Amino acid sequence: MSQQVLLVMPLANPQGDDVEYLAEVGDLALGDLRMALNKLVTLNLVDARGGLNDRRFSIHSLTRTFLHEQIARWL
Repeated sequence: MSQQVLLVMPLANPQGDDVEYLAEVGDLALGDLRMALNKLVTLNLVDARGGLNDRRFSIHSLTRTFLHEQIARWL
């Protein structure tokens, strides 16, 4: 699940998006998405900003570049 979420993260606004948006664009279940985001934040692949009720997530710029390169190879 973390890999799926990581592939969705380049679609997020660089200033971050909420879990509802990420769930919608990635067609992911909220519970699974939250667990995966927690793991990715712990691994420093995703940034979490804001308070408990207005948390927003974005991808690190280096991670974004790496993912774009990897996705380009898959295509």
